[in-house]
Amino acid sequence: MSGSHGADRFGPVFISYRTKDSRALVVELAWTLRAFGVPVWVDQSDMPPGDLVHRIDEVISGGLSAAILVLTPGTAEESYMRDVELPRLFKLAYPDGDPKKPNPDFTLVLGQTAPDIDAVSLLGAGGPLVGKTLTYPLSQSAEMRKIAHDLAKHRMRRAHEEHRSKLVIDVQSRLSTSSRPTSGDLQLRAEPPAPSQRRPPETAWARLLPGLLSLRRCIDESGARDVLIRGGLHLTVAFAVGAA
Repeated sequence: MSGSHGADRFGPVFISYRTKDSRALVVELAWTLRAFGVPVWVDQSDMPPGDLVHRIDEVISGGLSAAILVLTPGTAEESYMRDVELPRLFKLAYPDGDPKKPNPDFTLVLGQTAPDIDAVSLLGAGGPLVGKTLTYPLSQSAEMRKIAHDLAKHRMRRAHEEHRSKLVIDVQSRLSTSSRPTSGDLQLRAEPPAPSQRRPPETAWARLLPGLLSLRRCIDESGARDVLIRGGLHLTVAFAVGAA
């Protein structure tokens, strides 16, 4: 683990959300992040089986690079998100409880699904800390791509700070999100084909293309002299990565 206070500078991004009113949005957000090379932890697709509270503790203590809090008008009613996830994430973001001293190796993002959401009141005890977080609107695909691009750039700036001479980009379009360990400075993932299909679905291309277009800029941000691309790719995806 490379980071401070339990964070991992190149670890996955945890998405905290209220299942009842934002599940579909979070699925799109997660695949958008993956298309930009940002690894993700989402409870229903990436969490191993077992007691949920115990698993959440394992994921957070195992090292995260960032967390996205998806805020909806119903967030205040989600006791598990408010009482279990948020205190752990705020502790990771502000180890001393001081909003003036954020953890430099962890990024806390607020995604607001509506413009009139009051984050401070929704987040209760953690509300005073939200002033130092990154806040984005989060209701459209373009806004999700903005978050994904910025988090990918954060990873590359950290690579630059560590004077990486070689950048590792792991690309997968054949495996499920949780079928192999996290590895690679950037980890591009395309939605896998349906069981009866041989190619990724059309939605995968719609998300992957913007990620590929931003790849060159991210590599430049890292300052790396060499790039190693590896993974399991459909031929069409491999050509697209090579062209990028």
